Amino acid sequence: MAKLVLVGIDPGYRDVSALQWALEWATATKQDLLVVSGFEIGQAEIPPEFHDEMLAEAHALIDAKIDSVEKEHRAPTQSLIVEGHPAQVVIDAVHSRDPSLVVLGSFGDGGYDQYAVGGVAHEVMAKLSRPVALVRHVGGHITGGEMIVGYDGTAATDDALKWVLNAARSTGARVTVVATGGTAVPEVSHRVEELAGHGIEAQIITVPGDHVDELRRLGDERSAAMIVVGSNGAGRLRELLAGDEGARLIERSDRPVVIVHQSN
Repeated sequence: MAKLVLVGIDPGYRDVSALQWALEWATATKQDLLVVSGFEIGQAEIPPEFHDEMLAEAHALIDAKIDSVEKEHRAPTQSLIVEGHPAQVVIDAVHSRDPSLVVLGSFGDGGYDQYAVGGVAHEVMAKLSRPVALVRHVGGHITGGEMIVGYDGTAATDDALKWVLNAARSTGARVTVVATGGTAVPEVSHRVEELAGHGIEAQIITVPGDHVDELRRLGDERSAAMIVVGSNGAGRLRELLAGDEGARLIERSDRPVVIVHQSN
């Protein structure tokens, strides 16, 4: 696992949930945190001093946000503020810094859209192959908390299962596997043992109907730290980024949602 977590935030938006969650995740997994923000000035020519003022203001806003969530023994934190389209700034930073996880939250009028499909997060996820966490509200505690993962036996959800088991090993979290698509409990249990050995316990729940509603319900009921799903799979979870089910999970869940892309 790379030793860096990247969070993209809007300096003009007041909510700090994504930053707070990213800081907790980086601290729990012993990684550094990079706070990235992009700002656009427009096409009109502006004096250099005005550009410098805008950059300084953005730095001040980001620093204030970082200070607002500062806590003892937190992960080392750096910031990167660049002129440019917010999504492209995040994408460029990911390519140059190679983080293990990209975190995005709700954004206001400072350049980022709400992370609905078609917004900045959709653009970022479409161009990146690494896990992306979408954080509207901070979930339960990461260290020693609970992580819920959707699984249907496809390669994409298998990668999501691998990711969450590794995360649980690092954080001491409990894992709940919501199995769909006719996947049997013994099959999932065997796969968990193959991937994680006997050191991690996972509760397995089978769902015959709407798996998205069950993921959301369990996430809220258990104050889960996150809900983890795979993308680009061939099974029922394949529509999570583009279909109605994905919109319901991503836009309505009060829990952070981690999207794990299928490996090649």
